[in-house]
Amino acid sequence: MKYELRSISATSILLSSIPAVLFLLGLLGGVLTFVIIPNPQIEPMNTLTRLMATGLFGLLYMVLMVALLMVVSFLYNLFTQTIGLRGIRVEIEEMEE
Repeated sequence: MKYELRSISATSILLSSIPAVLFLLGLLGGVLTFVIIPNPQIEPMNTLTRLMATGLFGLLYMVLMVALLMVVSFLYNLFTQTIGLRGIRVEIEEMEE
């Protein structure tokens, strides 16, 4: 069976698990940046400040990546619906039981 993805809904991006996954990836990056392998310029920061910087890093990373996904979905919808280019085609085979 062949399927074609013609449009991507903005609410499907915002109300899915994607922002939560991106926030966790941002937290992981923040922990690596501010706690495990700190930059010599942030050595004077105490523990509470490092944890706050980690949380803000995760939040900012999530917001920026979701905004990027929104722009990509807008451009995808623009090219597939307005201009008329083909969407992503997926071929799925039926499974025998």
